Amino acid sequence: WQGNTTLGFVVGIALAVNMLVGVIAGVLIPMGLQRFRQDPALSAGIWLTTATDVLGFLVFLSLATLLVDAIG
Repeated sequence: WQGNTTLGFVVGIALAVNMLVGVIAGVLIPMGLQRFRQDPALSAGIWLTTATDVLGFLVFLSLATLLVDAIG
């Protein structure tokens, strides 16, 4: 992004990790809801969106903090 490779690296890695988390959560959350005898079609979307949003922000901010400290 306009010559800042560190920021581009952070955003790219965070995006890839967030997609991976979304895939894993998209499989595990409906399975967990079904195990507790809940209808996965009704409530999986709410849990999935919340999980990916929270973990996405966590990954992005953690990577940014680590790289800012490492680069100085």
